[in-house]
Amino acid sequence: MTRTPTVRASRPVTEAPDWARLERELFAAQDVAWRRFSDRYTRGDGRLVFTDRLGQGLDDRDGVDDFYEPFFNWPTLYLLGGDPAILAAARRHWQGVTAQLTEMGMLRDGIERGYDWFHQGEGLLLYYALCLADPDDAALRELGLRFADLYLPGGPNYDPVHRVIRAPHTGADGPRYGFVDSDTYFPWSPALRPYGLPLDFVDGVTDFDQLAGDPHRARSYGREMDRRMGRGDTVVNLAVTSLATNAYLLSGERRYADWVLDYVMAWRDRLTGREVLPDNAGSTGVVGQHLDGRWYGGHYGWAWPHGLHSVAPATLIGAVNAQLLSGDPGYLDLARNPLDATLAHASARRPDQMGTLAGRWRPQLSTMDGETTLMVPQRHNDSGWFDHTVLAAAWPITLWQVSRDPADRDRIERLRAGASWDWTAVHPQRRKEEAGHEEPWYEFLAGRNPHFPERTLRAALAVTAERVEAIDHDPLDPATGPSALDIHHWQDRNPVLTEALLLLTTGSPQVLYNGGLVRLHLRYHDAGAGRPGLPADVAALVTDTDPGHTVVELVNLAAAPRALIVQAGTFAEHRLRTVAVDDGPPRPVEARYLRVELPARSRLRLALALTPRTESPTYRAPRHDPGTTMTVVELPRLGIGTAPLGGLFSEVSEADAAATVATALSAGVRLFDTAPRYGHGLAETRLGALLPTGEPAPIVSTKVGWRLRPGTGAAASTTVVPDWSEAGIRASLRDSLGRLNRSTVDIVYLHDPDEFADEVAATGYPTVRRLRDEGLVRAIGFGMNNCGPLADLVERYEPDVVLIAGRLSLLDHDAADRLLPLCQRLGTAVVVGGVFNTGLLADPNPAAMFHYRPVPAEALARAQLCRAICAEYDVPLAAAAIQFPYLHPAVRSVVVGCRSADEVSGNVRAAATPVPDELWHRLAGAGFVPPSLLAG
Repeated sequence: MTRTPTVRASRPVTEAPDWARLERELFAAQDVAWRRFSDRYTRGDGRLVFTDRLGQGLDDRDGVDDFYEPFFNWPTLYLLGGDPAILAAARRHWQGVTAQLTEMGMLRDGIERGYDWFHQGEGLLLYYALCLADPDDAALRELGLRFADLYLPGGPNYDPVHRVIRAPHTGADGPRYGFVDSDTYFPWSPALRPYGLPLDFVDGVTDFDQLAGDPHRARSYGREMDRRMGRGDTVVNLAVTSLATNAYLLSGERRYADWVLDYVMAWRDRLTGREVLPDNAGSTGVVGQHLDGRWYGGHYGWAWPHGLHSVAPATLIGAVNAQLLSGDPGYLDLARNPLDATLAHASARRPDQMGTLAGRWRPQLSTMDGETTLMVPQRHNDSGWFDHTVLAAAWPITLWQVSRDPADRDRIERLRAGASWDWTAVHPQRRKEEAGHEEPWYEFLAGRNPHFPERTLRAALAVTAERVEAIDHDPLDPATGPSALDIHHWQDRNPVLTEALLLLTTGSPQVLYNGGLVRLHLRYHDAGAGRPGLPADVAALVTDTDPGHTVVELVNLAAAPRALIVQAGTFAEHRLRTVAVDDGPPRPVEARYLRVELPARSRLRLALALTPRTESPTYRAPRHDPGTTMTVVELPRLGIGTAPLGGLFSEVSEADAAATVATALSAGVRLFDTAPRYGHGLAETRLGALLPTGEPAPIVSTKVGWRLRPGTGAAASTTVVPDWSEAGIRASLRDSLGRLNRSTVDIVYLHDPDEFADEVAATGYPTVRRLRDEGLVRAIGFGMNNCGPLADLVERYEPDVVLIAGRLSLLDHDAADRLLPLCQRLGTAVVVGGVFNTGLLADPNPAAMFHYRPVPAEALARAQLCRAICAEYDVPLAAAAIQFPYLHPAVRSVVVGCRSADEVSGNVRAAATPVPDELWHRLAGAGFVPPSLLAG
């Protein structure tokens, strides 16, 4: 099996770079800050403290996004290398807020009932990031597919004939025509006043304030908005493509990708022959159908309220998703048009001539004194283009990062040349998008801003401290929370900052806030912990993002070695072509992943050449990729099974148990497999007393799914009952850790779940996955005796490791047919137990056991024949039995049950006895070895 290419650092860290030290300080500060927020503003079940109501008044569909937004970037911090506990917290808050909003009538079956996709896209950022961080979660997957199906052909929200989403407000209830569920009324408020009239051509209404004092006129105007803007498609619905793309990445079902490409192409077709992308399509797909032929005037389109500020991100989201799924760069023209259409009307203006979004640029423009700077009109109505603003560089920079087209970089350079403010300056600002430093980062990549890493990290640390102080001194009543008029209160105090870490460690800008998917140029996985993100104490700095010459510096600040996997692209969609280490020459890689080994206090620089978009995008982690050497636990070849120490078949004295473990340790055995069911906890208790706790610590695996229920009196009265609930699994592991005298365990297997497939799907596997994410276990999988059900589980869940007992032996080849090839393909490590088939292959005699039962005559004869063949080559039968599983490359370890020091010594000798190839071929000829295991 091909292994992941590996490079190793050789340069020592004599003095830690400032950027590396500050980067790790920011990780540490974030891991403190999010806990302060969670403690102050949320309840134990994840809900936000809120005693008011939503769904009332003139805007009765609004507010869902504001409950999810305070946590939008929490899973991203985990993906970058934050404390695993933040992923569990983010998921708890997502679940709690979802329950909270459902009770308020805003969601149906976990899905927003129907609102515009400018806001739904914002609210879904947390969910999308959770899917990326934890794509195996069955509940996330079920919701994602069910939600996306609402927009596919056959769903209520989409018309496949005319290729339109039926209304600006859509969701679980289907299209919700109009804008409110109460009496139609223009929702006048002081907050909307600066944006003016949504429709500037309605007879009798020429001024926004006319509607405030005339309820009859306001109702009439509201009905006109419903008729003109409240039905048919609008350009911000392109954000729905992230929902379908996410469903494709979760499921691999092509129908979701096909819908994205068809829907984005519908908008490209509407652009054909026009200078500006329209913002609307009527119920039959005709541009301007409900707006007297106007290409502008759609809800959250060019005319109202934000113009380019809503159109640009929506087109970028749709175009980037389509390009990801198709590999066709032509889709990006859809995103170029709004930028170029407004730039065609650009002019130099003073800051005091800015329109509705002037406040967003206050830090940058505050240094200008009477100067002018390049601005574009962001809105268009019957009067033409108006409402000038600085064109946010985030959009053209994101476009260029995806396309790498020189013309897209020229657009950025035009903005830079027209700007009268300093593009290298770092302002310690924190918008709700948690973005805004794209310009100084661009200058850093161009070599014109060398101190950007240190400046942006210090700014992020300062803002984190300010947020924590605001939380600690918030006068808000902690028992009631904010009112419905102040539901931005939480997002204004979210202390999690990921922008600086994204820019520096991955070479990527912040996610497009109105519904984009996280897009990373480089991504990392901790090879030792088996989780996403940089390992502890490791810092990364990307200094060049050119696909032909991507450069990243990696520094290990720890006094212990670290290992990580470098991945090209969020979804491993790029291929690593070559790598050069430090000043060395490029060498071929040709893989999705590169393993990097960092000795204690070491550093290296990687120059990577990538081939963009050659691989199918996937949420799959590298530990599930064939041949990837991201082994979450480095498994030794031989381990000890402890069922005998629990009294299997006959009792083992305390002295013999101690001698068994001591002999194994002195012989270099490092893997010990146990379970609560082995002697009703006796085996675990003995291991806990006998195994050393210092370094290097032995590798211990245990099992969950069956709980001990204590009886009264003797230990024998304890019963074992199945319990696959989250509470039961957590309690079982907690009890095992107590008996083992450990705070964590290396491997947890779901034990014999053959008859519990539904329970495994509902709670069993999601729970052990969360235990892994929380750091309580390092690897998870299944431990079973039956290959068929085990192979089904491997195919569905792609676990880290499996333990198959008794089905890969010289007498039983069941695992070789389907299970082992499947594990090899998916990168799942295989541990084999029961190689002696309950003792028969250790000593073939009539009193032996075979599969836990008295040996049949035919099996005894076969075992004796196998022993005779081995004797012809002076090889003990035990040696062939122990080493036979290693013939398959998916097998990492063999565990052998031992009840005495002599058995340990004998098995260790057997594992080390040379077995000639001639013997394997002879055994294959006699039917003891499948020929497929000897091919090549």
